[in-house]
Amino acid sequence: MSNVKKILSVILILALALMSFGGLGGCQKKTGSADSKEYGPIKVFVDIENAPGYHSWDSDKYSNLLVGTELMTKIQELGGPEIEIVTIPREGNERQIELTRIRTEMMAGEGPDVFIVSSSWEITDPNDPPTPDPKYRDNTALFLQPEKSMALGLFYPLDDLIEDAQFMEWDKLTPQIMEAGRTEQWGQVLLPLVYQISATVYDGAAVEFAPSKEGTFAEAIQDPTGIQRNAVAWSVNGEDAGATLGALADYTASPRQLLFTEDELTQWLQEGTEIYQEFAQGAYDDLPENLGGEFCIGYDDYGQPDFLKDSEGTTTFVPAYNRTGGATAIIPAFAAINANTKEPDSAFFVLDYLLSKDSQNHSAVFKRIATEGGLLTYEGLMSEDEPFRTSVGQL
Repeated sequence: MSNVKKILSVILILALALMSFGGLGGCQKKTGSADSKEYGPIKVFVDIENAPGYHSWDSDKYSNLLVGTELMTKIQELGGPEIEIVTIPREGNERQIELTRIRTEMMAGEGPDVFIVSSSWEITDPNDPPTPDPKYRDNTALFLQPEKSMALGLFYPLDDLIEDAQFMEWDKLTPQIMEAGRTEQWGQVLLPLVYQISATVYDGAAVEFAPSKEGTFAEAIQDPTGIQRNAVAWSVNGEDAGATLGALADYTASPRQLLFTEDELTQWLQEGTEIYQEFAQGAYDDLPENLGGEFCIGYDDYGQPDFLKDSEGTTTFVPAYNRTGGATAIIPAFAAINANTKEPDSAFFVLDYLLSKDSQNHSAVFKRIATEGGLLTYEGLMSEDEPFRTSVGQL
């Protein structure tokens, strides 16, 4: 079987499986208080060790438990609710058992109050031999498709709580990214923590390019300069190839609908494979140097994106456009409140601080998830005036 047909089969199986998945519950507003002790501690499920791009971190120093414990200590210093950190094994059968247990609890109207989790990112062919590195095995997320979980009503509505936030500054969080956590029926239900854009990065003196919201994959691969085609090449060469495909399905439709046909998917795969082969053979080596790599992020000792120190003043970004127009932001980690929580106000206290400027700039949670592949949602950080303090919050 050719690589194109092999990938096509896997993606179609995945997409059809997503469409046939049943509902687990629904949103229901409740009232609660951060001072309430009636229901015991707020359970915060932390599962961010397996997020894409973060495998080089020391898993003992930045484990889910230690990162969660640092957050718990800060919440208590701020006068917040009592917290219990919930973690599960990173891999193996024990992880799958625990994931099943939590999903079963949620179906029964229970489960953790707060989720701080990474998204699933690997599509694994069962015919492939197992990887020898255990860090890359069994990387199954609790929510396999966050958009579908949102549509099913698994997360608590946040709009009213956000209006009374003490710590986060909603108007300072990148609106296009936060919009990804909003549903038409329940409003904001999920909070992206970091995001990634598949793009190439050039010294502004070497390349001039004005990104467009209307740019498409089809137009990019016909670019006579090769600049846009190179951005696509870097994307399909990495883990983020799906960014140029765009959205998979409309989870709010009844029945749920795929957003592409089999022929469209086949064409996209064939064109992407051709570009990848060109890239591997050095077809774009004569272009100016790409300073950023496939996700264009990585930080120097001062907490600024490392490509900035290699450019002469200005920087040009060239996104890898998707099929339908614009660039797809990938959200590898997010936070939400369980729709079943009995203490939404207390649960929101955790998210309120987590999305604050102080947390995004200093906490071990963000040191874990942002340093090797994520842009912060608080606008203005990672700049010369507001560097991302990667040296702070060590455990």
